[in-house]
Amino acid sequence: MAKKTIIKITAPRRGLGDFIRGVAIVTALGTAGLFCANHLPRYREIEREIKELERPQIEETIPEDPQIEYSPDEQETLEDSTDIAYQNFSQLEPTKAFIKNTNNKLSEEEIDQYASYFTKASRDYKIPLDLLLGIAKKETGFRNILGDNGYSKGIMQIWDPTKKDLIREATRIGDYNLAERLRGDLRKDPEAGIRAAALYLKMLNVQEDHIRAVNKYNVGPNTKRFNKKYVKSVIDHADEYLDIAN
Repeated sequence: MAKKTIIKITAPRRGLGDFIRGVAIVTALGTAGLFCANHLPRYREIEREIKELERPQIEETIPEDPQIEYSPDEQETLEDSTDIAYQNFSQLEPTKAFIKNTNNKLSEEEIDQYASYFTKASRDYKIPLDLLLGIAKKETGFRNILGDNGYSKGIMQIWDPTKKDLIREATRIGDYNLAERLRGDLRKDPEAGIRAAALYLKMLNVQEDHIRAVNKYNVGPNTKRFNKKYVKSVIDHADEYLDIAN
């Protein structure tokens, strides 16, 4: 029968000095732990600041505006609009001179306003400025009056029955501002009267046949009568303007 071998492990005896050293170590660790607990958030904040400083700086870039590409038709329309705007701006001074030569009783302020109204209406509706001014000179000499026994009003002598057609057309093309202003007295709103005349010439296809359009402006769109004297007078006045502009 084999003998059992018993191994007895005993811890070494600890003296008083060891006990004191143990107490000191525990106390120190507790104090350090308390110190770390109180200051750990600040240490972490400092660590984050250091990391932020070490991070590579990225330069802020402003994205460029996206390049808009236009179709050939759109580009041609933009170029035409620019030409028209420039053309009318360059004709502003001749327009003032033409109006002043026609009616020297107008104030400088009125001349400036009327010139602006005519050039804007010509630009917006693409109506020849010389014809628009020629009609104004023939109709009233740039006087804001009541004519045709009270049926026609303003510088351009817009006939009351015609206003109804103009209101419908202005509404159809989305010019609601003009449609609303046409319901008022055009003698109190000369700009609306000038814009109405430009719109009316557009409705009469002035770009295709300015002679017929000018005649219909006078005699009405539904008559075959041709007022040669009226048309010739308007064309002569338009030529007077062109002589000043050129």
